[in-house]
Amino acid sequence: MNCFMEGWFETEYGIQQIYIKGDTLSECVKKAVHLYPEFGHTDMEFEGKDDRFPMRNTMDVTKRVVDLAQNYQHDRS
Repeated sequence: MNCFMEGWFETEYGIQQIYIKGDTLSECVKKAVHLYPEFGHTDMEFEGKDDRFPMRNTMDVTKRVVDLAQNYQHDRS
């Protein structure tokens, strides 16, 4: 596992915190879409880091997560 995303998204019942590891950010988002039906449809904020680049700090990946989640939601339809 080289990558992780950590953050929150809104649900019907409040804020859902999540931390998901995967080989890529795309894989992390795909896991979240399958685990949480509301994922990608509500307000969210996420940070991520790729362990293959240890000198880089954790960065805001919210826009990329939203874009990927929308793509995966279309694939599920």
